[in-house]
Amino acid sequence: YSETLETEGRILAVSLNTMELEPSADGVTLRLTIQLAALAGEELVKGYESGNRTALDGLALHLSATPRT
Repeated sequence: YSETLETEGRILAVSLNTMELEPSADGVTLRLTIQLAALAGEELVKGYESGNRTALDGLALHLSATPRT
């Protein structure tokens, strides 16, 4: 999917995000690739990295607490 971050009509960043799910011995492996064009500086890149890391950590925590069927 693609994402555009803007404020007050000014584009701050554009990203193309790809998620790949593959079966593995432990369940499923998620590979996330983010291609980011940040037009508002390095801090925006750090914010994207932090936000995505937090989201993936939350997903892992949720899935580890979910019983397998």
